[in-house]
Amino acid sequence: MELREEREKFSLMERIFKVITISLACIVLILSAIGLLGIIDIHIMNSIVIPILGVINLLNGIKTYKTNKIAGIFLFCCVAIVFIICFVVFLSMLY
Repeated sequence: MELREEREKFSLMERIFKVITISLACIVLILSAIGLLGIIDIHIMNSIVIPILGVINLLNGIKTYKTNKIAGIFLFCCVAIVFIICFVVFLSMLY
């Protein structure tokens, strides 16, 4: 009974955000370990992991914005910076 009451505190969207965030965090940990072990080049892993971290921050920003607008806007700015850096790095890899 206690678990059901605890689960019902959160809306469906909050539960979905939590599952997606935890899944993406696990993917980041696995890919980072693969890169650090030298199985795949660390530069390739960074080009994959950093955008995933941006998506995690975006999900946290959406969740945070509902309760604290200033913190949510700060997270959105951080996400924009991460994606701009990823875009610049990706362009530099092409040339």
